[in-house]
Amino acid sequence: MHAFKPAFGLTKTLGQLAVAAGLFCVSLQAQIAFPNDTDYFVDHFHDEAAIPEYVKEVDELIDAGEHKTYSSMEAEAEDSRTPRTKTPNGILMLYTVTHTKEGVVIHFSTSRAPYLPIPLGKHMVGLFMARSGWPKPSMFSISEHQVFHAVWLIPEAQFAQIQASLPELRAKIRKSENAKTAFLRALIRSAELEKETDQVPSPRPDSGAPARVPQH
Repeated sequence: MHAFKPAFGLTKTLGQLAVAAGLFCVSLQAQIAFPNDTDYFVDHFHDEAAIPEYVKEVDELIDAGEHKTYSSMEAEAEDSRTPRTKTPNGILMLYTVTHTKEGVVIHFSTSRAPYLPIPLGKHMVGLFMARSGWPKPSMFSISEHQVFHAVWLIPEAQFAQIQASLPELRAKIRKSENAKTAFLRALIRSAELEKETDQVPSPRPDSGAPARVPQH
């Protein structure tokens, strides 16, 4: 399959989406006090008690994001209760599914006040990929405020087919993996964020990737 190249209008839309999510995360950070605790957070990020919480919060966020899709970017912008969550140790996450003229935009972002180190931010994006079934994102970026953005662009004609297959895939993933296994697979998936791929293979039972998702 040929790589899907978004038009300028979509590139602008994705830029607006990233800015909006970035402002959202920054505003939440301002409301939550985690002063001078980055070292403590990093030291305890991999605690055995923390890992199940990451998996639980990501799974619940995926369900909430899939249940609440938006008909347009304007509809999403007007909603003050976009699907979001926060782990007990302060990791903020947001997930939206939004229809646009250019296609369906899947957007996941994560951050933490006062600072989310790059390896750990990528690990959280990898966990979302591992649990959601989405492959390497069409766009991945880290904002100046250390907000991690992963964006997928799905042609409208393919979206319904992909959405129909994902619930079964996610159920299988959740049933077959304990939290530790999921977290280790997330680390592997996070390495994909540094690779360049133009195409996505058809899904296999162990791949966690839906078919025909466009890349660019």
